[in-house]
Amino acid sequence: MPRESQTSFKLRHDLYELAVTHALPMAGFLFAVHQRGTSRPPVTLREDFSGTAALARGWLALNPKHRALAVDRDKRVLRRATEVVGSSTTSTPLANSLTTRTTDVLAATDRADILAATNFPLGYFHTRPELIAYLRHARRCLTKHGVFVADLYGGSNAFEQGVTSRAIHETRPSGSVKQADVLSSRGDQQHSTNSRAKRTRRSLAVAFRYHWEQPAANPTTNLVTNHIHFELPAGSAFNPSKTTRYIRNAFTYHWRLWSIPELRDAMLEAGFASVEVYDRLADGIDADGTTYVAPLREDDELDDPYVVYVVARKDA
Repeated sequence: MPRESQTSFKLRHDLYELAVTHALPMAGFLFAVHQRGTSRPPVTLREDFSGTAALARGWLALNPKHRALAVDRDKRVLRRATEVVGSSTTSTPLANSLTTRTTDVLAATDRADILAATNFPLGYFHTRPELIAYLRHARRCLTKHGVFVADLYGGSNAFEQGVTSRAIHETRPSGSVKQADVLSSRGDQQHSTNSRAKRTRRSLAVAFRYHWEQPAANPTTNLVTNHIHFELPAGSAFNPSKTTRYIRNAFTYHWRLWSIPELRDAMLEAGFASVEVYDRLADGIDADGTTYVAPLREDDELDDPYVVYVVARKDA
């Protein structure tokens, strides 16, 4: 297979970040859940399976004192992350605050106050022994009162085959793409769903469309195959040509879907002191931008489908 061009590589990952990641809300959530367990504010974040390191970069943007580590086996994608940080126009020297490790997450021994594995990478572990081995390693890499955070998705349609799609809109008059205009189908609660916001999105041009395809799913093994495709309309921000462009199989995943009870039990067996489950990134944000969160109670109902954030605390 020929090597992908740098232009194509950059475009795929730019589109992925705009369609999938919500780095700043997630970074605020991580800070808030850590604060529920200790009065000492967290400084260091380690992002495992980091890909473009969007979350690590969001963490650095929260506070100039923050430090972040991005761990991924893909040297090329980590190089892109450092280039994005190096080109930042902020007054904070972010490039000096981000460290990258091109290695397997099980080989990385760097310690952090928070270790995050988001965008569902626990699905890469297809067996319970593999999952528990990683969780034990993650716990060893946490500082005192540290937290490990991972996300899961599920629901009654989790094993249905098919395609779901979303439109990501341009902003006017610049024609740039605004991440806040993305209404996520993954259940992120921060994005406005009021009628005014919906009218605004309808009035904006579509920059591109994101398609999530599940061509194979086996509920007897909990194994699924997923593809991400991108559709770039003619004359849009990412496609100035006169014909629609398709990027098929931009990303492909072969995952096991872990249930909430399965992950909770595995975390406790791995040595974590306690486990909490959250179904939103913020229950409230005050005038200073501080995020407030609360875990689900036993009698709370989940959305269907759902996305949850499972938080494991190293210490009681």
